[in-house]
Amino acid sequence: EIWEVESGKPIGKPLKGTDDSTMGYFATSKDMHPTQPIIASTFFVISGRTNTVVEVYNYKTDQTLVDRVPVSEDVGNLSQTFFTADGKHLVVVILKTLAIFSTKTWELVSQPVAFDSTYIVAKEIPGQRKLLIRKSGPGKSGKDSTNPLVVVSLDGGKLSEVGLSNIGDVSGAEYSENGRFLALSRNGGGLDLHHGHSMDPYLKLFSANELFSLMSFSSSERYLALASPDNTIRILDMDNSGVEIHRFLVNNEINFLKFIPGRDDRLYIGDKTG
Repeated sequence: EIWEVESGKPIGKPLKGTDDSTMGYFATSKDMHPTQPIIASTFFVISGRTNTVVEVYNYKTDQTLVDRVPVSEDVGNLSQTFFTADGKHLVVVILKTLAIFSTKTWELVSQPVAFDSTYIVAKEIPGQRKLLIRKSGPGKSGKDSTNPLVVVSLDGGKLSEVGLSNIGDVSGAEYSENGRFLALSRNGGGLDLHHGHSMDPYLKLFSANELFSLMSFSSSERYLALASPDNTIRILDMDNSGVEIHRFLVNNEINFLKFIPGRDDRLYIGDKTG
């Protein structure tokens, strides 16, 4: 439900995923449109048959734009719901299933795609109208994918290769805001930096045995924050060839790391204790 900060009153109606009070339901992820008074949310609806549905609502005009469209029957709390930076597409991820909606028609651009993995993470590739998909965990074969990165077109849902070699052990991928850099971390340790548009190698920042769980670029693309499994956070200066300028230790396992938009001097850190 949307609340107006100034008045402290709700606007429009709450989103619930279902009107049947006998069913269980809960929101798993949500996002606001970058320029329009529109909220999108993904719900698990638990009944005789479990579905994950997408609901999109304009809270100024009281208009439902996407009316609880089923996306997946997968059950799990790993989901993403986000609008692209230009507001032209809505991206929904449920575990290993990807769905893309056009915000012009509010229809799916293609049928949802289920990848051969345990779950996926989708990132918008800045300025290219594409998504970078990272597959994680074993698929039907019981083995991890030897090609964990896939590119998906936002306009038609077409899948293509990334265009990078030696990516079988990639564990994480993070673009800087304007696509200047692409950082890749690896399961066995190490972190590589590529030019975001050409994909050409730029810097090898860390070698094997240096493990990283989370990465975040500042809005200016100057700084890269890295979180390690030993609860260490490093700040690197990209304008100085990735030199480490700060390092500090937190008390608990880090599960969220993000620079505040527009602020190079503010970093959000979340841990499993809340």
